[in-house]
Amino acid sequence: MANHDFNFNADSYEPLSSFTLTPKGEWNMIFKSSELAKLDQNGNLTTDSTFVLNAEVIEGSAKGGEISIQLALWKPDDNTKNGGGWGAISRRRMRSITDALGIRGEFNTAMLLNRPFTAMTDLRFKDGKTYPDIKKFSPFVGQGRAAGADPQQPTPPAAGVGGGNAPTAPTLPGLGAMNLPQMGAPVQQPMAGFIAPVAPMAPPVATQQAPVQMPQGFQMPGQQTAPVAPVGMQMPQMGGFAPPAPPAGTPAFQAPPMGGPGPWAGGVPR
Repeated sequence: MANHDFNFNADSYEPLSSFTLTPKGEWNMIFKSSELAKLDQNGNLTTDSTFVLNAEVIEGSAKGGEISIQLALWKPDDNTKNGGGWGAISRRRMRSITDALGIRGEFNTAMLLNRPFTAMTDLRFKDGKTYPDIKKFSPFVGQGRAAGADPQQPTPPAAGVGGGNAPTAPTLPGLGAMNLPQMGAPVQQPMAGFIAPVAPMAPPVATQQAPVQMPQGFQMPGQQTAPVAPVGMQMPQMGGFAPPAPPAGTPAFQAPPMGGPGPWAGGVPR
């Protein structure tokens, strides 16, 4: 069995304090330490190197909470990204830090440490983990004057497909929740508020009706009909009426001869 005994002097180090997650809110803080990360093999700066500032809450319910800030001060601007990329944003954020600490012009990194400032913090959620972050750096508001934690704290999103939020069923005004059918499954019931289309009505069937019997002697306007004689009456023949017969004993009337004097010639009947 190998011997793994070694000597370690624990008194050379400070004990690790309990970790305190800094909630969203306003806090008085200081930068307690700084370091350079992502150097090359020789310890020189590269475009990928970052300047790390470790901030700590100095009072309030989150006292002792820490937030680390990484600044890519040596990364060139990237105009294809919003804000010019991480490098441009990091340099502008460094300017906000120095303004909050009251530092102007060129400075040494040691000047950033142990100077109180006031920060607005927030929580970020990524890959199922929670990360505290500083949204805004402001000059120190004074001891005991920071607002502390916000009453309303953000909550992690519900776990769903791919780590995102679970989709919810859409709703329409007046219809309530909409139950969407599964892929390939037939719809078992219509949605609320759905009105089924009305089947078209069949065209009316033409029926043959018996002709209307008109009363005898009825004549429509504009219609020429032969006169109807009453019962027992004989209509005269076409061409005129026949002259009535003379009374009995009356001599037959004779027309005077053509060219002779009439019966009343000379004013006296003959």
